[in-house]
Amino acid sequence: MSNLDNAVWISWEQHRRSQSLARQLDIPLFQFVSKRSRWIKHPIFVCKTFQVLMKKKPDFLFVQNPSAILTLLAIFLNPFFRYKLIVDAHNAGVYPFDPEHEKFGFLFSFMHRNAAITIVTNSFLADIVEHNGGKATILPDPLPQMVNGEIVAGKKKECCRDVFIVTFVCSYAIDEPYLEVFKASALLPSNIKIYATGNERNLEMNERRFAQKCNIVFTGFLDEEAYIDQLCNSNCIMVLTHFNDCMVCGAYEGVALKTPLILSDSPVLRNWFERGVVFTENNSIEIANAILFARKDFIKISADVKLLSETLFHRWNTLFEKALDDIIRA
Repeated sequence: MSNLDNAVWISWEQHRRSQSLARQLDIPLFQFVSKRSRWIKHPIFVCKTFQVLMKKKPDFLFVQNPSAILTLLAIFLNPFFRYKLIVDAHNAGVYPFDPEHEKFGFLFSFMHRNAAITIVTNSFLADIVEHNGGKATILPDPLPQMVNGEIVAGKKKECCRDVFIVTFVCSYAIDEPYLEVFKASALLPSNIKIYATGNERNLEMNERRFAQKCNIVFTGFLDEEAYIDQLCNSNCIMVLTHFNDCMVCGAYEGVALKTPLILSDSPVLRNWFERGVVFTENNSIEIANAILFARKDFIKISADVKLLSETLFHRWNTLFEKALDDIIRA
């Protein structure tokens, strides 16, 4: 139990972090998702959000940012419902993640100032929120409950002796060095296979052809069950980003499954994922070397990531108690 009375969490997209935090806080989560265009779905989501607020009349309202539109709506409705607004801000809710959004930079400080608390994953993002006049509390993602532990144990395979499988968790976003991963694949022996998740249709045709030439295996977009199967059947999980202040969801998933990780060498990732990880620069040669090292030291890294899962469990609980106190006192 979280000691939060009459609280609700609203999200306009499906995200594991919102699901995990709402579960930990023991508050109901309302997720509104649709494949329709934003011009159709957003007015529908506005109506649904208003209905939830009218019915629940919460004392605490948690929203996920993105969506910035949801966050702004929650700010504008606050004088009428008088709740404490708690914004769980991903990187794109702290600063313009996409260069196209830089013209809306003034909205970020407005959102930070008008939230009672903005939850962020690390101190770099907290500094930005507080510089903008907001109040931040730091809470990384909890280790996700991917599926029932017994099911995972049944799916999990031992290290394959013939083929070393690396799953590259990717959405082909601007911060992901996927082309360098493609190049790295071409440098590896044939008994190491890189599987890339995400919808490869987001790539240009020439990029897809280049990836296939480099022996990348595209999984396509996977539903939850298939995604977990893919991770469970991997010797190593790789998640890379160009952003030095970005925590990556795939890393939490890897630790939850006790699977060795390859991560970008950034301060925030080194600080949180302190063992069971091979860190790499985001270029093809270093990525290939990291994969080779992960295969060579697989047994030791596997043991370390199991220890990491225990360490992060205790570290997260300490941060959770502090964040909860900050929220209640806001």
